[in-house]
Amino acid sequence: MYPQYKFFITIGYSWSNERDFQDPGQFPEEPGVYRLKAGSEIVRIGESRNIAERLRENLKDYGSEIETFDFDIVPNKAERGEEQKQLLNSFKTAVGRLPKYNPITS
Repeated sequence: MYPQYKFFITIGYSWSNERDFQDPGQFPEEPGVYRLKAGSEIVRIGESRNIAERLRENLKDYGSEIETFDFDIVPNKAERGEEQKQLLNSFKTAVGRLPKYNPITS
């Protein structure tokens, strides 16, 4: 299917361990960048000032399809945006497209 991408270079933060996406009790309330996964495939890369709020929205939209997530706490808004941009660019370069559930942006 798709090659397995376990990680991408980040700008100096540390990714959490993968967590069960079906357990909202594991959603962090901190600001940061997150990745949603279906099997070994990253299907969405996002950022939010409150990861838990955004993950609850994603749970409504993609809940039955997503298995795990991980995140990177990034307090600074500009750095979150840069981190997300770098991850999306790295993914697109490696795979030839954006993750399945990322909106198309110009």
